[in-house]
Amino acid sequence: MTSEAAPHQRLSGVELASADALLQAMDAVEPEFQAIERDHRHVMCDALVLDARLRQSLVTMRSLGHRGLHVAGLEVANNIETSASVPAFWSRWCEQQFRAPSFEHGAQSFLTYLDNVIRHTGASVLITSSDGTLEVMRQARHEIEGRARLALAKDPALRIATNKVRTLEIASGLGIRIPQGVPVGSASEVAAALLEIGLPAVVKPVESWVWGDQLTRQPGSLLLTPHP
Repeated sequence: MTSEAAPHQRLSGVELASADALLQAMDAVEPEFQAIERDHRHVMCDALVLDARLRQSLVTMRSLGHRGLHVAGLEVANNIETSASVPAFWSRWCEQQFRAPSFEHGAQSFLTYLDNVIRHTGASVLITSSDGTLEVMRQARHEIEGRARLALAKDPALRIATNKVRTLEIASGLGIRIPQGVPVGSASEVAAALLEIGLPAVVKPVESWVWGDQLTRQPGSLLLTPHP
């Protein structure tokens, strides 16, 4: 708890045989969008950009495409609402588009699909833009790097970057000012924490994604303000 005041061009994609069941389960998705993956055109790629719905993934794809590299995009199915909700899929630099199973209820199906995509496209580099996908990549790093490089820092650095307490400790040690904060382990400790830091305050998870029996997204930030 802390106190805190190119014109678009749609290109064909490719469908892996292992994705047939997934596509059948996605009948609610626009038919014209599903057709993107049903064109069996085999194209080898230099890089596979994950989290295709995010703007930073679109920027990454454009940058690589401008440099003459062949790029494919991938997004998990539960993050695809409509074709327009995945900007990178509409980039003229996106030569193939893939929809993977969600990893939130078990990462293995996602990793199996990803392995098939790597084999099919020959992508030599994987680039991720979200903390959830990053966490899956970290856990399966040894397995994935047997086939492609991951555009990620080494794990010791990632353990710091994905943990707010460790990040703030490093910042404080470097003389960077950080917000006053109190670790809270349970709801019973909230009142004492508020007495110490006052309001307004922001409650944040130490890590956005955690592993238990499966990968789980932690609740987002919560702003606490005094009653008017």
